[in-house]
Amino acid sequence: MVRAILEGRKTQTRRVVKIPLHGEEDASWVKSIHQDGGGNWIAWSTDAPATAEFTKKAYPNGEGFKCPYGQVGDRLWVRETFVLNRDADKKGQPPCFYRADWNAVGYENSSPSKPSIFMPRNFSRITLEITNVRVGRLQEISQADAIAEGLDQGLCAHVFKQSAGKVERSNAYWLEHSETSEEESGDNGNYCRACALKQQKRKGKKWLLMGDGGSAMESDGPAFCGCGTPLLLSLTEYGIERELRIEDDPNGKEPEHFPVSGMDARIVEMIADGIGDLRDEHLGRLAQIGFATGWNSLNAKRGYSWESNPWVWAITFKRLG
Repeated sequence: MVRAILEGRKTQTRRVVKIPLHGEEDASWVKSIHQDGGGNWIAWSTDAPATAEFTKKAYPNGEGFKCPYGQVGDRLWVRETFVLNRDADKKGQPPCFYRADWNAVGYENSSPSKPSIFMPRNFSRITLEITNVRVGRLQEISQADAIAEGLDQGLCAHVFKQSAGKVERSNAYWLEHSETSEEESGDNGNYCRACALKQQKRKGKKWLLMGDGGSAMESDGPAFCGCGTPLLLSLTEYGIERELRIEDDPNGKEPEHFPVSGMDARIVEMIADGIGDLRDEHLGRLAQIGFATGWNSLNAKRGYSWESNPWVWAITFKRLG
C-alpha cells in the first residue's frame, strides 16, 4: 500500500464505521446513514417511527458521529515499516530505511525492522490531505474505486496468490511416442508435470514428456489436470470474462462482488499474471475481486467479513509529500 501511494496509484482507503451505540450491543439495526447540515453522520433504521426520534434514542446529546480518521482538509502522516540506520550520525545518512524501498536499498548496517505502529512522526516521509469522506456499504465499491484503492494487476496477483494457499499450478504436458508420434494427454486434454511423469513411468521409456508451458493453447477457461491442478494455458477473452463473472446486464447492474480462495484464487492469479487474453476493460473487475479478497484476509477474523457487508468510511486523499 505504501508503494501504491508513492506511485500515485492509491488515493482511497476504507475503514469500518463503528457507530457509537450508547449501550446497544451491535449496529445490525442500522439501515441507512445520512449526513446532517452540521457535517455529522446520523444512523437510522427504517424500523424506527421517525428519523428524529430514532436519532434522539441513539444519540442522547443530539449529535451524530464524525469520521474518527479525519475530516476534509485534515492532513495525515503515514507510518511505514522501517529499520533504524546505525550510520545515521554520519553526514548525509538518513535516520531510517523504509520497508517499501527494500528492493533498492541495502541494509547491511541496519537494525531489525520495526512495525509501522512504532514509527515516530519525524521519520514519516508521506503526508496526505483528505479531500472527501463518505459512508457506504462495503460491497458498493465500484471498479474505479477498487483501482483507486491501489489494486493494480501486480498487487491483485499477489493477493490471489496468498489466498490460494497451497494450491499449485503447473505447465501443460502430454506424452508422445518416440516411434509412432502417437500422443496421449489424459481425459482432460493435458497433464500437470507430476501426473505426466507418473503416466510416463507407467507407459515406458518410449513415451516422451512433451510441453513446457511455452506452447500456449487456446481455451475458453483454465484447463485442469485430472488431479485438479490448474494448467497454464491461454484463456480466451470469453474465458476470462467467465472466470471474472462479467455478465452483460440490460439494467446496467454490475456483477456480484466476491472474494476468492483456494482453486478459484489460483485461477484468477493466472489471469492477473497475464495468462490469456486480458484486456484493459477487465482490470476494473479484477481490482474489485482483488479488493474483496484482500479485505477478507485482513478483516474477516475481526468480525467484518466481506459477506457481512459492513458500513465503511470511504476516504479519498491526495499526497502532499
